[in-house]
Amino acid sequence: MDHGYPVNEDKRCTAKTQKQRQCSLPPVQGIEMCALHAGLARPKNSSSYGDPRALETYKRMLAARSTQTRQGRVR
Repeated sequence: MDHGYPVNEDKRCTAKTQKQRQCSLPPVQGIEMCALHAGLARPKNSSSYGDPRALETYKRMLAARSTQTRQGRVR
């Protein structure tokens, strides 16, 4: 779990850090980035929160995926 989101432990986030290194966190399921780089979470010492549009997009994607799974279109 990354900030409460399920993650894919087999992969790594595709974002680069400020020092141009690849982020070492696992990506959130359905997204190729970790919760921090996808805008779903905020850093520990930051007063600003994650992007609310990114959170809504993620929730819509999960709802659509679960609907498709129930209908047998996705395994």
